[in-house]
Amino acid sequence: MNAPAAAERSVTIANDAESLIDLLRLRTAEVASKRILKLSGFGIVRLALDKGQTMSEHEAAVPILIQVLCGVVDIEVDGATERFETGGIVYIAAHVRHALHAVESAHVLLTLADAATRAPSDRAGVGGTEVGRADAAAEPEQDGDGAERAHAPSPEHRALLETAVCECGVVEGGAFPELDVREVPHSIRHATVFGALDSLRPRDGLVLVASHDPLPLLAQIRDRTGDRFAVTYLQRGPEAWSLQFVHTGDDPAR
Repeated sequence: MNAPAAAERSVTIANDAESLIDLLRLRTAEVASKRILKLSGFGIVRLALDKGQTMSEHEAAVPILIQVLCGVVDIEVDGATERFETGGIVYIAAHVRHALHAVESAHVLLTLADAATRAPSDRAGVGGTEVGRADAAAEPEQDGDGAERAHAPSPEHRALLETAVCECGVVEGGAFPELDVREVPHSIRHATVFGALDSLRPRDGLVLVASHDPLPLLAQIRDRTGDRFAVTYLQRGPEAWSLQFVHTGDDPAR
């Protein structure tokens, strides 16, 4: 695959089906995943499931397409299961619960809509407000006397919110350990988060719980790590903000 860039007019991902499948190999220990495209408009993720492997029920924050490149997969959507074989494809709207089970070894292509299409969930605490709303609260700063004060989000923070969606579009509440920083002293709060994130390996994650929307912290994380972490809001107040961080390092195709 050519190195993608937002300014590119075209990007060749694969020239044929064999090349597309060769981008990611099966892993016996776990479902393998690899981001193969991320540009304005949509993203594409490759999944490889060995026979018997399952992606447990979850939901996506944006509309998705799941296409079976080869193999046999049972896909459960809203409790109803349908079998898909090579060439099968299904559309799933945002926040619709679904799960995958490999009946036979399978290679799957996951296409994600742009984060701008992200829909609010009808379930409290997940996607409860649209990303990038102008009235989103910012993390309080401290005055000279140590008192916290709020400020309006900057254009950079709003841009950060617009991209705050899990890389694979998946929200799996409770799948990762929780780091509640509400009781951590403000002077070391950000350093604590940085240390926790730095300890994560590809595909590992954590759920950060804060007393306010941590926009400046998100900006700092992005400055330090670039696109290493995908961020999904799981809860937006009023008493707590909960954000899921997932390390997006690609699995090596081996």
